[in-house]
Amino acid sequence: MKTEKQLEVRLAAASGVVLALMLIIGFAADMAIVLTTGGPPVLDPAKIAGELLRAKGSTIWLAEAWIYTLMIVAVPAFVVGVYLALRKEGDRGLPVLGVIAALLFWTFHTIHNIGFLTVLQVLTAGYTGASSDASAAEVTARALLGFANASFGFGTSVGGFFLIGYLVCFGIATLQSGGLPRWTGYAALGAAGLAVLAYLQVVAPALGPVFGVPGWMLHIAWTVGVTVSLLRGRVRMPSHSFRYEPAGVSPD
Repeated sequence: MKTEKQLEVRLAAASGVVLALMLIIGFAADMAIVLTTGGPPVLDPAKIAGELLRAKGSTIWLAEAWIYTLMIVAVPAFVVGVYLALRKEGDRGLPVLGVIAALLFWTFHTIHNIGFLTVLQVLTAGYTGASSDASAAEVTARALLGFANASFGFGTSVGGFFLIGYLVCFGIATLQSGGLPRWTGYAALGAAGLAVLAYLQVVAPALGPVFGVPGWMLHIAWTVGVTVSLLRGRVRMPSHSFRYEPAGVSPD
């Protein structure tokens, strides 16, 4: 049983490393897009002609979209690892709800990025703004982006509610069980709070990124913190403390 738990935690840790690296690289690519294109790393459907041309001129954007789209590959094992660290004997409510909400969030996040990737890879590539099919490309791009933004976006989407839900569940469960470092619980709750505030853009559109971007950064910090804890083997299993030492690492 102990060996099985060790394998599960190591798989979760490895998946966490992959996910954390992809999140960091994706965010760095977002900043590079801002610096090289003079605009945010999202396309505005209301200004679609100019936005398609802006995206066409970027060599980074397509790679960034693929990174975000493929993140879901690392998610299931990582989320299960968080569940194993947080569940308590006879009380699996919050960790289970966290797993469900996390998988739903990452599904909507992937749907968002598939729509965005389709615009970049298919429509932007042949778009010139002056061809006979430019109007059709613009209409299609608006539809895909509208669907993508409804799936996930800071303060604009269904997926955002599941992001809030899974961070709240895991954050509270961390503070209750002590299965992960307490600061990761506060980081999860902080990220969730900022994600909630991002929905204020319904009143003032500028508030979406003002709260959404720091919230996403805190979400990345939470992922890194949980991953480091799993790598070091410092997680507690139900009814007992559990720790393994990775190969080549001696106890403190």
